[in-house]
Amino acid sequence: MKTPNARLEDRRRECIEQALEAEKLALTADPTIKEGYLSLARAWRQLAEEIALAITERGNGGSPR
Repeated sequence: MKTPNARLEDRRRECIEQALEAEKLALTADPTIKEGYLSLARAWRQLAEEIALAITERGNGGSPR
């Protein structure tokens, strides 16, 4: 059974994969939808960053709120 952080790391990697796929599609996309793909890629990367932050916070015993 995976630890909670291992599951989060899996999700983070999936987000990065989705971002890469959107960026790849943007390379050959019609100009009218290219920005949409790039926007999706940015959103996936932002989510990956937030997950990485959550992993770090868990490793440090959680962040004070």
